[in-house]
Amino acid sequence: MKQVPLNHADSYATFREYLEGLRTRFADREALVSYTPKGQRQSLTFHQLHQKVQALSEMFRVALPDGHAAIVSENSPEWFILYLALIISGHTAVCIDTEQSDEVIASMIAQADCTSVFLSPSYTSAITLIRQNHPGVQRIITLGEEGADSLPALLQSGLQLVRSHHGQWSFPDHDGSFTASIVYTSGTTSLSKPVMLSEIGILTNAADSMRLVTVGDTVFTSLPFYHTYGLTCSVINMLLHGSTVGINGSLKTMMRDLKAFAPQTMMAVPLIVEMMHQNIWRALRKQGKEEAVRKYITMFRLGRKVGLTLQPKFIQTIREAFGGNLSTIICGGAHLAETIGMEMEAFGFCVIQGYGITECSPLLAVNRNHDRRVNTVGHVLPSYELKLRDGEIVVRGVSLMQGYYKNEVLTAQAFDDGWFMTGDLGSLDKNGHLTITGRKKNLIVFKNGKKVSPEEIESYLSTIPLIREVMAYGVGSSSNADDVRLAVMIYPDPEQTASMTSYEILERLQSEINRINQQLPSYKQIQMIKLRETEFEKTATKKIKRSSVL
Repeated sequence: MKQVPLNHADSYATFREYLEGLRTRFADREALVSYTPKGQRQSLTFHQLHQKVQALSEMFRVALPDGHAAIVSENSPEWFILYLALIISGHTAVCIDTEQSDEVIASMIAQADCTSVFLSPSYTSAITLIRQNHPGVQRIITLGEEGADSLPALLQSGLQLVRSHHGQWSFPDHDGSFTASIVYTSGTTSLSKPVMLSEIGILTNAADSMRLVTVGDTVFTSLPFYHTYGLTCSVINMLLHGSTVGINGSLKTMMRDLKAFAPQTMMAVPLIVEMMHQNIWRALRKQGKEEAVRKYITMFRLGRKVGLTLQPKFIQTIREAFGGNLSTIICGGAHLAETIGMEMEAFGFCVIQGYGITECSPLLAVNRNHDRRVNTVGHVLPSYELKLRDGEIVVRGVSLMQGYYKNEVLTAQAFDDGWFMTGDLGSLDKNGHLTITGRKKNLIVFKNGKKVSPEEIESYLSTIPLIREVMAYGVGSSSNADDVRLAVMIYPDPEQTASMTSYEILERLQSEINRINQQLPSYKQIQMIKLRETEFEKTATKKIKRSSVL
């Protein structure tokens, strides 16, 4: 077993301590960078971040009603500043999934008993519904607009308060058990659940992430802050490193901002890595280099087996498309196909996969820079205990959720003798690498008792260039529901299939699937193919919402 020492990481129990520590250590270094819709670069130093958070938290203590406060906004520095200021001032921050409809956003705010709501101009259409659904909301404040009920106005008043206190905090800190935020689960198979996370739980998780993974001085993220992966791993943890975080607020400008920021490290979900992978191969085909690069990848794989790493000159040309400095991609939120991970490694990127879920703040395991395997999610975090019960991953540790908000029954069902039941299936190898094999609820059960994980079948098909997205599932026959057949629903790549008829697409897919079936035992062989004309509905971390399809 390879022994790689843990990195040093400062531990904090509260976000106020965290903020003070960052200012002391990094002061005038850039903390956050963002780009306007027109591409203009904006930045905040660690000192300026501290100054704005302190000013807002001072103002929130006197201007906001007691209770929870919802954040309804796209990614921005203001989102993160607001989040810290709310928690430090004693308000639980409720992170709202902005990809939902106005109706769902309003219902989430009502469910979490929010007394204040902060909205960016993009989501003011939800104001009427919020007032109708939850009369308990006493203040609605806009981000980025002028007026008494705007964040800029509160910030200016807060700066005056700080000056009157001679730059000192005017109120005592609370302990780390405070419920810092309520975050909604992704909800791939059921309705989203409101998860309560503590300050010390989130900050311990961020520090543990730093102990296992080394990142560059510049880190780019487009992951939504309303999800724990996008917030804890992509921002809170990265600032602990002293890294400058480049924030993207719109997928429409992601590639533009990525290239302009030119980061050393990028935070991603598999969908983003797959898009990058497709773009690389598309460029290679246009240049007539596809065959030569495939031969190189074969040599790269052989070299890896004997400890040799090839670095041909064309790799830097690939990097230029992503700013020129990108060397590390941290990927989580869903499964990344091993083939794609290996090919991205061959293209010169260190791909670090991790695994987490909202209820765990979120990270549970992650690969190390110098001890990684692209087909696993790495090592369990130091503060977590993890074991397998009948193949299911169960965990316990300080970063576990405090429960589902106002739902003691659901909370009790999630635990067994203090251990949280993740619902994920996995295995551990002799070197401590964790592999996720599927989701317990998703298992396809055949009448002979055999079970198949749809994620496994999907991983085989994800290597077929003609396929953009795929979902495996079981189909019962009309005469006997227990007689289940393995089926796949496929969204073909629109560029690859632009000149093809549906019949031609099915014919090509059937040929590829027949080839895969020959390598699988009979019960794992795909028996039905169904095409769809649109992308699948997805969660915040870009996992397919199976419940909305079947």
